[in-house]
Amino acid sequence: MLFRSLHRFGTLTMALLLALVFAASAMAQTASLTLVKETFAPGELITCYFTAPADLPQDAWFGLIPSDVPHGDEATNDQHDTWYEYVSGRTEGNIQVYAPDTPGSYDIRLNYSDGGGAELASVTFTVGGANSLTLESTTYAPGETITLFFTAAADLPENAWVGLIPSEVPHGDEATNDQHDMAYEYVSSRTSGSMTFAAPTTPGSYDFRLNYSDSGGAELASVTFTVQGQAMGMGNSVATDQASYAPGDTILVFFTAAPGLPQDAWVGLIPSETPHGDEATNDQYDLAYEYVSGRVEGEMYFVAPSTPGSYDIRLNYSDGGGEELATVTFSVGDAASLTLDRTTFAPGESVTVYFTAPSDLPDNAWVGLIPSSTPHGDEATNDQHDLAYEYVSGRTSGSMTFSAPTTPGSYDFRLNYSDSGGDELTSVTFTVQ
Repeated sequence: MLFRSLHRFGTLTMALLLALVFAASAMAQTASLTLVKETFAPGELITCYFTAPADLPQDAWFGLIPSDVPHGDEATNDQHDTWYEYVSGRTEGNIQVYAPDTPGSYDIRLNYSDGGGAELASVTFTVGGANSLTLESTTYAPGETITLFFTAAADLPENAWVGLIPSEVPHGDEATNDQHDMAYEYVSSRTSGSMTFAAPTTPGSYDFRLNYSDSGGAELASVTFTVQGQAMGMGNSVATDQASYAPGDTILVFFTAAPGLPQDAWVGLIPSETPHGDEATNDQYDLAYEYVSGRVEGEMYFVAPSTPGSYDIRLNYSDGGGEELATVTFSVGDAASLTLDRTTFAPGESVTVYFTAPSDLPDNAWVGLIPSSTPHGDEATNDQHDLAYEYVSGRTSGSMTFSAPTTPGSYDFRLNYSDSGGDELTSVTFTVQ
């Protein structure tokens, strides 16, 4: 039937059409796409190996396309691709793409050109269930118990594992994570659940990272948290997450309380000028308070007063008299802030940080680029570890431009009171990857 129809167009037309058919067939025979496995986790890096005919147009392209999209037509593939890369004259090699976040069936398809033509080859893969790690808080005290919640794809190996790793360790590779983990637990084929770890005793930035297996593979998910404040013991102690705050800031207080304290033992926010030692005096001057209620450790939240000055958090024996048991001092100043347009940058990429600063800061107040693993709070410590810096020079707002470090990891911009001591006033964290 086909050749009788072609005959109506003449011998020459039929010959040309047959030549095109054979040419397309030859291309299909020399075009191929292969994967090393058929199932990937959401966000996992996929490497696809290809061969392609030498005479393809420069704009022949690879596309990542849902499998339910009909095959065969480049224009249809072009409407539904979620990622693409041009062949650009290559006849063999590999391409890399991250697996979609949504589980399902997907193809990588090779297309003749970006202006029409045929689909020349395809390979199908499956994206399994989502892998995720979440925390109830982003800040913990040294030694504090951390509960980590996870979800894991059903097809992960038995020895997939979650590790506690310093944020400065480069992301992506299980073997690298394995060299630097401080604690770990196997997933053991669970698809969801929780794990319990102890926060490191050294302040800094840390990650929990989910790894494909204990014998190689990719890092599948991560979540970052910060350890700061004083270590908790079995005595009485209070600590704040920062040494200074802007009016209205949230103050995170870490406390430990000796077993056996009355239920109405309490923690109060009190001006530093108030004489220490007596619960009744503290009770007269407290601006806010919260009862310990039998807890031996935990966290409380207060709001920084609107009036700048020096203030204390004080732990008191009871609400009916007794002694002041522990105290920590902090300051409230004019608002200081650091913000970024986003939280992730490529190595060497230009990073613009926007700042606001109190009008009474010294001229040599400065913003530094510092690894997140460096303990917070002290200008002298920041000064020892800064990778780059710029002075505020009396400005109360503006922007500064830095280059992202070349080594992947977690970094901070930190605003410091002066170049000759004082406190760290505020910070913002970003990741290089």
